[in-house]
This record gives sequence, C-alpha cells and structure tokens, in this order.
Amino acid sequence: MNLFFKFLSFLLLLIALESCSIPEVQPSSNSLIVLASNFLHAKDSALFLNFEKQQNIKVKIKHMPTDSIISHFKQYGYNSEFDGVIMHSTYTLDKLSKEKILHPLSSQLEQAPKGAKSPKNDWLVFGLDPYVIDFGRGETKNIAYNEFTHDVSWEPVLTKEESAAFFASVLHQFGRNNIHKSVKWLQEMKDHMRLSETTDTLPKASFTLTRFSHAQKAYHNFILPTQGRIGVFYDGIGVASIQHSKKYAEITALQLYLMKGFNNQAITGKLFLFPIDNPNGHSDFKFQNNYPSFFRCTPFEAAKEYRDMERVLRKLDINFPKESKQFDAKKITELEDSLVS
Repeated sequence: MNLFFKFLSFLLLLIALESCSIPEVQPSSNSLIVLASNFLHAKDSALFLNFEKQQNIKVKIKHMPTDSIISHFKQYGYNSEFDGVIMHSTYTLDKLSKEKILHPLSSQLEQAPKGAKSPKNDWLVFGLDPYVIDFGRGETKNIAYNEFTHDVSWEPVLTKEESAAFFASVLHQFGRNNIHKSVKWLQEMKDHMRLSETTDTLPKASFTLTRFSHAQKAYHNFILPTQGRIGVFYDGIGVASIQHSKKYAEITALQLYLMKGFNNQAITGKLFLFPIDNPNGHSDFKFQNNYPSFFRCTPFEAAKEYRDMERVLRKLDINFPKESKQFDAKKITELEDSLVS
C-alpha cells in the first residue's frame, strides 16, 4: 500500500511539473483584448484587422486620458475595463510605470531592441515620432532646434506630455555633468515662447515645433532638423500590458506582431510614424523610406532623464504658464547643485 501512495505522489509531482512547463504565451483563439489609449479612438481598432486575421485576437480601443487610466486602475485593479495600454508618448508610458500599473514584458521579447524598451522592462515602443519644425503652408528653410532659443518668438502647440521627450533629449544632449547648459538652453527656449499677445515684443516666427505625425496629418510643410550632426529628436509610441492582465498572453502576441518588420512598417505608416528599423527602401509608405538620422537619446534613455527633467521644468516653471518669469544665474547654480547632489 505504501508503494502505491509513493507512486501516486510521484505521479502528482510529474503532473505539477508538466503544468509549469506550459509556454508563457499561449493566446486562446477568438480572444478580445481592450487597449486603453490617450490618442487612439474606437474607430482606430481597424488598424489591427490584419493582426486579428492572423492571430484570431480582436483588438478594441478604449479612448481614455492618461489620468483617467491611472484613476480607473487604482479603483478597479485587476477588474479594470482594459487589458493593456497604447500611449502617445514615452512620458505617459513612464508615468504609468511609476504608478505600478504596467506588467513586465514577456521573455519572448528579449530580442527587441533595448532602446525601445523601458528601464523597468514593462513597456515597448514600436513607432518613432520625430520633432519637426512646422511652417504650416508657408515656405520652408533649413533651421535647427536652437532657432527656438533666439531672435524670434514662437507659439507652443505641444502639450507637456508631447514636449517631454524633446526636453529629455536636451538634457541627454549635454549630460548630467553639464546640466547648466541644458538649463540655459531650456530657459532661452521658454523666454521665446509666445505666451501672451500683449507682453510679446519679439517678431513672430513663421514656424513652430510639433511632431512629425501631426504635421503629416495636416499636410503642412516642415523639416526634420538634425541639430548639427547628432540627429533628430523624437518620441515613441508604445504598448504595454497592465499588471496581471488576464489577457497577458494576447498582449504579448500583439507586441511580438508589432516588432516584425512588415507589420511594424504597416502599422506605423498608417499612424504617420517611422518604424523601429530603417526599411531601406522596402516600405510601402514612401515617407518611411526617407529614414532620418535619430538622436542617440532612445526611448530607454529618455525615460531615465524624466526625473531630472521634471525637476528642471518645475524650477523653470515650464508648464506653458500664462506669464513668463525670468530665471537668474543664482537660481541656475542652485539647480545644478540640487541635481548633482
């Protein structure tokens, strides 16, 4: 009898071990995943029709502002109305990560470019959106980003979230050891923002700073500045699973799908974005074949700059305030000391 129970215990152990060997990602057929998004709407679910055909996984978009996503998850937790998120900026993805809403990426995504993943390995960027100088329907000229720091005033059109990766690139350009250069650059940029019609004394610029996707959709004339030889500043569009999502396998399947070359070009092209890798002339979207040189501040690096960036912007009062305030050299020195310490 003892032998029987030993055999039974051994058999149960084998069954338990076998259950642990189930593949991490095994999407069920005819599944539905709901993605909360701060820039896509319900009609944009059509972007993923090919994914649905290939994987038998339907994608539904639920439009929600970033703060609504955070408050909804805090209230409902694992019973949230969405399984993952698709966000318009690495800044908003980083914000969700800091709120501990996102789940770590699957080990199946280890081969994805490091620069496209978050420092905490819980979100993945699949499209790149450069910051361009937009001339509307006027004539263009070759100018660099530092045009926003002198001579003329310009009207900000980007939100703080959209501007975040640009500001982070400025910090990354000079490095933490030269934070005073970043502060000076951003201060001068702020001083030339057209924040008030009545107080502005500088000539008005014929251009503004926006994102490639915005300018493309509006059919405006624009240029992609290279800021010398370092490449164009840019932001990332990314996707992530929420904590302990019941559809984690399906979200991972979508992330893997978005990383494949042809799929990546197709989805990003429809969103007026650049794919993760240079298509080298093989994209069906003509603009993607004019692949720009991107600045070394990847989404991974930008996310690491956001902590310092927030502190710099608070000190400079750069949140598109109604009135511009001067920021003297003494305060710049105090800020440098606080960041280095």
